[in-house]
Amino acid sequence: TPSASSMIHPSAAPSFMPSSSPTGSPGCPEQLLKSKTLDSTGLLLMKYEVVIYPDGNDLGGILCVSLEYTGAAAGWIGFAFSEASRDPVFGRKEAIIG
Repeated sequence: TPSASSMIHPSAAPSFMPSSSPTGSPGCPEQLLKSKTLDSTGLLLMKYEVVIYPDGNDLGGILCVSLEYTGAAAGWIGFAFSEASRDPVFGRKEAIIG
């Protein structure tokens, strides 16, 4: 059995060398428990979870999203994020189409 002095303990400060046993990144859960209906007919449901990085600083995380459309066959579904508040020509935009 290893002695207490030979055990490796996590450091408070980040290191510049890679870890011999890195911690994996958090992933999306199997079930997305939060939901929001996105249209007035109730045919488009967004299920989601926000997974906060486990560093204790609440400085980031992952947004896990599932869009469920229960109407007639759709050709595509789009989902977009934008920081543009007044003029959509300006601002950072990201979209997922699938």
